[in-house]
Amino acid sequence: MSIFDRNLAPIAGAVLSLTAPLVLRSAQSSTAELHQNIEYARPGGAPLALDALIPAGKGPFPAVVIVHGGGFTGGDRRHAVAPLREALSNGDLVWFSIDYRLAPAYKPSDALEDLNTALRFVRDHAREFKVDASRIALLGESAGAYLVLMAAAHLGISQIQGVVAIGGPTQLWASAPEIVAHVEEVFRLKGEAELRAVSPISCVSTSMPPVLLLHGSNDNHVPLAQAQALCRTVQAKSRPCELHVIQGGGHSANEWAALPASGGFPPILNAWLLRTLAR
Repeated sequence: MSIFDRNLAPIAGAVLSLTAPLVLRSAQSSTAELHQNIEYARPGGAPLALDALIPAGKGPFPAVVIVHGGGFTGGDRRHAVAPLREALSNGDLVWFSIDYRLAPAYKPSDALEDLNTALRFVRDHAREFKVDASRIALLGESAGAYLVLMAAAHLGISQIQGVVAIGGPTQLWASAPEIVAHVEEVFRLKGEAELRAVSPISCVSTSMPPVLLLHGSNDNHVPLAQAQALCRTVQAKSRPCELHVIQGGGHSANEWAALPASGGFPPILNAWLLRTLAR
């Protein structure tokens, strides 16, 4: 059975079956195929799905796994990351957008396990997806940025070749009190010491893959100072890190669309990915 036949069973109010790929027209006028609702795992019997956009051409292509935000309690693989999916749909790489288990029923460590499972799934089916398994990057926003940074820190450059974090919390103890309270509840932890131990800035090592941080100057959820501190920490380990500040930008790429310079972040993102994932 082809991997593209592994669609989720229909549920009420949603159309999940896919008999043929949706054909999109890229900016380069080449044809790409969007495959939706591919089940990649079933932890505890609950299905988890991903969508995949595969460019035209023989490949293999570099790949990016997109991880949505939502405070660890919400979000989805489509609407929450629509600007990111669109930004990467240029025919140069394969992207995957995944769902993962959410709080309060599950902990962020379960979501991190789901991301690792999705990565294995992509590698196991790299040929069918036309993916070069030696050129895979992670891209996350908000809570998703936390997850991709933690995955990259633990897996290292041998398994992840680049990581992009948008509005990512890197110091879980260092946001506004109401946000810290939410984080403590979601992580089931208490106090700075416990939050520090599971913060990305505490997990950076000399095996960290190259890092790109995109952060809004007006982010009212995660202070810009957290991105600046992480970049310094990565560079102190002699690993590459770039920080691009979106002037006037809020917490997420969805909020950047209305900015006069909103067209600026996709070129930055794509140029960095193609450079970092080059053969």
